[in-house]
Amino acid sequence: MEYKSKLPQYILYGILAFALMIYIIKKYFVKTQKFIQLSNEEESHNNSPDSLDLPNREQSFIKDLEFGLNSSNFNIEDNIASDDNRPGLKDSQEIIEIMKLNNCTFDEARLIRQKKVFKMNGIDPETGIPLDSKFVTFDSLLGEEGNSNWDNN
Repeated sequence: MEYKSKLPQYILYGILAFALMIYIIKKYFVKTQKFIQLSNEEESHNNSPDSLDLPNREQSFIKDLEFGLNSSNFNIEDNIASDDNRPGLKDSQEIIEIMKLNNCTFDEARLIRQKKVFKMNGIDPETGIPLDSKFVTFDSLLGEEGNSNWDNN
């Protein structure tokens, strides 16, 4: 009766399992690293001033004026004349994108953006009144004749 040791088989299977685990872990981290790298490249490309010729975050009112972000209703020349050292308009990139996409003026682009912000926050873009059903105005408390509904009790 011959006795064959199964120890070398178990060692071989263990080494193969360990090598497979290392291979899978390496593939996972390489794939994750590539994904992170790609998403960072996309992010930097999308935020790049060169991609759309937009001002970057470190801007000033002078750069905003150069990009046409000025009107009689929203005059930033006064800010420049008073040596205002603030970084410029907050959402200038989005406004410039709207101006380019819709071929509209600065004031129209600001209105489009503001209506979009209102809608995202549950406010009627046309009236400026919240769309929440629990919202109460004084007009809703008045009856048809201008009398308060509370007086009828």
